[in-house]
Amino acid sequence: MPKVYRFRMDPTPLEADELDRMASVSRYIYNWSLERSKAYYEQYGKTKPFGAEMTQLKQTQKWLYDFDSQAPRSVFP
Repeated sequence: MPKVYRFRMDPTPLEADELDRMASVSRYIYNWSLERSKAYYEQYGKTKPFGAEMTQLKQTQKWLYDFDSQAPRSVFP
């Protein structure tokens, strides 16, 4: 029988704010990449990775530098 570990988060108010901000960034990146993917697929009929465009987005949206660089990569559709 496999072991099950359960963890409970009890963040401080500051940590809760940071978790909310991280979720907002992930949501923003997901929606941005989904819109770009749909438009590219409709135009060319295939998918395209958006790693280079993500770099350009981070250069235009400076507030994205406040967050972990790996978090946005995990939300690509």
